[in-house]
Amino acid sequence: MRVHSLILMSAVFLHAGHAVADERALQQALAKAQVMLKQTSAEKLAAEQELTKLKQEFEQYKKKAEGELAAREVGAERLAGNVNTLKERYVALAEKFQQLQIAHRNVVLGGKESEREIERAKQNFQLCFDNNKKLFDINQEILGNYQDKGFWDVLQQKEPFTGFASVKLETLIQEYQYQNEDLKLEDSLLSAHDLKQ
Repeated sequence: MRVHSLILMSAVFLHAGHAVADERALQQALAKAQVMLKQTSAEKLAAEQELTKLKQEFEQYKKKAEGELAAREVGAERLAGNVNTLKERYVALAEKFQQLQIAHRNVVLGGKESEREIERAKQNFQLCFDNNKKLFDINQEILGNYQDKGFWDVLQQKEPFTGFASVKLETLIQEYQYQNEDLKLEDSLLSAHDLKQ
């Protein structure tokens, strides 16, 4: 029995030694688990704090973005109003430009027509001036012939026998008439000038 007791005791000691070793291992495992739990709790707390901080930052950025979006929408509406105003001004200016273009074209065409009329008037004036000068020369020639006419010339002209002097006078009168008719202005020039006045 003693052996039994010894065996039993040794088994108890062994078992107690194992139990002590198991208890120590359990305590170590428990301590390790507590440390891990503390670390996890600390990490969880830090993660929750970080999450709270990120939520606050998110809300701030969201409010800022909403404010900027609202400001941009107001700015976009203002720009749309400005664009519409500018479009209306563009349409009005385009119409005004077309009217001015038409008016300019009419002025240019009228100016060209006026230039043609002025050129015709200059030509008519020059023709009248030249004809006046020629008529003046013819009148000077006639006056010169009468001025130089003496007593004998008058007597020869009245001479009834040969009639040379009267024929010569009639020829001279006819030449002057032809010259005057050549210098007479054409009716088309006169009527065109009268119509414009």
